[in-house]
Amino acid sequence: MTEVGVQFSGRRGWWMVGLVWLFSLSASIVQFKVPPIMPVLMDELHMSVGSAGSLMSVLNITGVILAIPAGLIFKRFGYRAMGLLAVGSLIIGSAMGGFSTGPTSMMLSRVIEGIGSILMFVLGPAVLGTWFPPEKRGLPLGIWMTYMPVGSTIMMVTGAGVAASYGWRCLWWAGTVFAVLVAIMFLVAIRPAPALVAERNGESPASIQLVLGNRNLWLLSATFACFSGSTIAVLTWAPTFLNTVRHIPMQVASPMVGLMMLINIVSCPGAGLLSDKLGNRKGLFLTGIAAFGILCPLLVWLPQSAFLLIIIAVGLITGLVPSPIVQAAVESVDDPRLAGMATGMVFAGTNLGMLIGPVAFGAIVQGARSWSAAFGAAALLSFLGLLIGAFVNRKMPAGCCLESC
Repeated sequence: MTEVGVQFSGRRGWWMVGLVWLFSLSASIVQFKVPPIMPVLMDELHMSVGSAGSLMSVLNITGVILAIPAGLIFKRFGYRAMGLLAVGSLIIGSAMGGFSTGPTSMMLSRVIEGIGSILMFVLGPAVLGTWFPPEKRGLPLGIWMTYMPVGSTIMMVTGAGVAASYGWRCLWWAGTVFAVLVAIMFLVAIRPAPALVAERNGESPASIQLVLGNRNLWLLSATFACFSGSTIAVLTWAPTFLNTVRHIPMQVASPMVGLMMLINIVSCPGAGLLSDKLGNRKGLFLTGIAAFGILCPLLVWLPQSAFLLIIIAVGLITGLVPSPIVQAAVESVDDPRLAGMATGMVFAGTNLGMLIGPVAFGAIVQGARSWSAAFGAAALLSFLGLLIGAFVNRKMPAGCCLESC
């Protein structure tokens, strides 16, 4: 395989982190505009509870199906074609949603938006990985990954108020306009490091078997699936638990749980920086997964006075996982041009977990009539991810490794 250099150019590389973050933020804003106005959509579009819930789950289904093909798109056609397809899908999907008058057209618009979201997730690490050597990727990838909690927080805080003042369609038009603006920014300013572009014409054909046959990537994908399934299940159902069992009003319970996402804005970059300092990806994400498994039952057993402390702790430790796992995936392939495919495999796992986790959690609550059983099941799923992740064991290129060398 042709050797491909990775360029580190200091200020220019960090400038690219900010641009790619802003570009990806458009996907998060488009994705999370539904939850804060779910009752409004159910009333306006005559949707049932099940079909309204599918407006979010359809994004995960799209992610499971398209994550690996998205990596192939990056490998075959390059960053510019993939970026335009990603942001174009967001623009078309959001505009279509703004014109929707019923559940069918709205669901189709969400499928198109889901295509844009998965392409964005694969594109980010693939581009940023060319600007930083392996031992310096932790912090930039950690900063980039905050686009998801930042976007969801923006929509959770502003979505209901904007919809009440200007109508729910205003959120869709705002998402469309923002996507158009970042599309212009993408065309003008975002690109991989020159070292990768210069080598592109001379690359030897890279086999998909090189990625699909990578044992570490499958283990990382399964680990991330278990972790995402357990955490998203808890985040989805915790407000309802607080309201129905602890008798905390929803207007208080939801912000309490949302605090987890806010803390992730700090803990994700912190985890990336720490993984660079320690040179240990595996130890960091296994620590986060184990800690979450331990904290899950405490959400039920501890008194209400301690719940806020548990929420803060969960927000801190869950930030230890995503960035190191994505770093490990990128570093599991020796050629930066395969980073998109590697990230796609891991993202397929996390989408599968996010799709199954909340549904299984709700089924346990309804079937066993026990919140303790549901939180216990989330803990077991997290520990399963811990067990799978323990088998990730491979030295990384450029002197960096997944575990202490």
